[in-house]
Amino acid sequence: MRWATREHIHFDRAISAWLIKRFVDPDAEFLFLGHSGGAELDSDVIQFGLPGIELSSHDQSGSTFEKILRKYSLSDPHLKTVGDIVASGLSYLFNRNEPDSHNFPGEVVVGLLAIVEGVVLSAATDEEALEKSLMLYDAVYALVQGRSLSKNYEEDAGIAKMGAGMWRTAFSVTLASDIRASGAKLGPNTEFAVSEGLAPALQRLRDR
Repeated sequence: MRWATREHIHFDRAISAWLIKRFVDPDAEFLFLGHSGGAELDSDVIQFGLPGIELSSHDQSGSTFEKILRKYSLSDPHLKTVGDIVASGLSYLFNRNEPDSHNFPGEVVVGLLAIVEGVVLSAATDEEALEKSLMLYDAVYALVQGRSLSKNYEEDAGIAKMGAGMWRTAFSVTLASDIRASGAKLGPNTEFAVSEGLAPALQRLRDR
């Protein structure tokens, strides 16, 4: 299918395109519209991130990302967490609400927005920006998966012993090493399993 949104994609519209490509329509083709909008588009083109449509830009009903989640009944809990990150970012951008660094979305979103700026500045076209955004949001999704797994491995004890930053870095590296051994990785639509050796490896880190 073909999908259309406003040109100069940034954050909500870029991550919405990622959501479409990874979870709704793997063969999606994207069109980027100028200020004239989509008045002359074919009827089969699905628009998103524009005012006055079903999958509209963010408003009191939520972000474009959240509207796509609802419309296509995407119930993956990791996507819900990604949606919380998007909501935190939009609140920061448009309402000047400082993200709460004591929760995961707030901790992540300021750095993510800085990287998003770099993506926009380093891309010569919207097509290039989208290509880079797909990789970026694959990584964000994998981060959400990793944080979820961390809670199963005495996360609080690791943070108490090593500090939050070092524990999370060490956990991610150790987890990646564990699942890479079977040729797997984290990310959208991937299958992986942790080995029985992960827990002892993490315990050795905490015991150092």
